[in-house]
Amino acid sequence: MKKLKPIASIWAVLFLALASLAQPAFAGDGAKAKYLVEMIEVNPATGSEWNDGWENLNSLAEEGDYPFRETVLVGQGKRWIVTKVDDYAGLDKLMMARDKYAKKHGKKFDRAIAKMDGATSNSDSFISALDDELSYRPEGQTRGAYTKIETHYFRAGSHEKMAKVGADFKALAASLDSPTGWDVWWNGVGSPGSSVTLISWADSPLAMAQADANDQKLFATKQKEVDAIVKDFTDILVRTTTEYAMFKPEMSMNLEDN
Repeated sequence: MKKLKPIASIWAVLFLALASLAQPAFAGDGAKAKYLVEMIEVNPATGSEWNDGWENLNSLAEEGDYPFRETVLVGQGKRWIVTKVDDYAGLDKLMMARDKYAKKHGKKFDRAIAKMDGATSNSDSFISALDDELSYRPEGQTRGAYTKIETHYFRAGSHEKMAKVGADFKALAASLDSPTGWDVWWNGVGSPGSSVTLISWADSPLAMAQADANDQKLFATKQKEVDAIVKDFTDILVRTTTEYAMFKPEMSMNLEDN
């Protein structure tokens, strides 16, 4: 993942070189919708300044000239901006739209960016592809605003094995009628090695903890099957990170239009 110093323009420099984005993130991902994921580390003491700057950008976007959907998650010392671009060609359109947006709003845009820059300590950007086939979405489950973001880094060349682990685990969850769903995101160009992210959701931290505890009891009834999947998983796993964040619809852009 590309490491960036505190940024001079949060939208101008979070992009990877377009030339490096010309090839698919991995074989067979051409049909999956692509998203630009921008992870921004925020100084805890000045996090409210970042939020203020972003809300200023939102108010400018309400004039209706910015066409992209951007979903914002807020975590402890971190912000995620997830922008739907559909495919790799969409990145070029996104860059042009952001440049046009910045030029049109001039000093208002610059002041908003300055607030965000002052509160930013680091930032990363990469492409992620949403895998609807491996995602598990039990009927009737509503998506709460509290999210768990689990990223599993696996050995290079093990994408197919990782996909099989995901398929096996989804099948087991479905056979048990597990009420807890998740989305699967394959992280490609710009990410730190081979990785896949699972995002699950609940109404609150307490609800998330209760769901996890209930799932542990549920999957324990199929311990033999669980052990087999875990073995395949650990054989290719390098490391796992787990983070928590709140989805902020009031900080997101164009949710109703895309």
